Amino acid sequence: MSEITLVTAFFEINRSTWVKFSRTEKTYFKHFDHWARMKNRLVVYTMPEMVSEVLAIRRKYGLEDRTIVVPINDVTKEVPDVYQDIKYAMENKDSWLFHDALANPESWNYRYNYITCIKSYWVQKAVKDGFAKGTVAWIDFGFDHGGEDFPYSEDFNFLWSYDFSWRIV
Repeated sequence: MSEITLVTAFFEINRSTWVKFSRTEKTYFKHFDHWARMKNRLVVYTMPEMVSEVLAIRRKYGLEDRTIVVPINDVTKEVPDVYQDIKYAMENKDSWLFHDALANPESWNYRYNYITCIKSYWVQKAVKDGFAKGTVAWIDFGFDHGGEDFPYSEDFNFLWSYDFSWRIV
């Protein structure tokens, strides 16, 4: 069986202030804690002030040595051209004419859109920086919203592995 390296990221987007879409940092860490017992190698990109909390949660499950946390001071500088393009487009009020649900964050929050847009960038970066090799998968930091679909956190107490073929045919 081939082990899968998991990659995730968490950055503050001031979601605690969003009406009807509010989530605090504490909520996100609770969601992370729900699945963080997965025994796979885990690469986490986050803000420097979040590093110790991520490691504390993984340590609780004896997985600190299988965890790489990479502090990122300013996420907008990782892929600045993408950030600027998204910001420019979303600040253009004419673009709002083509949005179906203006109340939803993806219709107005360019930082949210940028962060969700660059998920594949983090996977690539983990491979390029030597933190991940072989099979790599993205998992959202707040996956399953702390038990929305999988209510028992103990169900994540496993090593995710699979015998993938060496190429897609």
